[in-house]
Amino acid sequence: GYFDYWGKGTQVTVTSGKS
Repeated sequence: GYFDYWGKGTQVTVTSGKS
């Protein structure tokens, strides 16, 4: 999975996109 793009450092299944 990828890390949340908000910078929370939470591993999620998928994100809409990383900035």
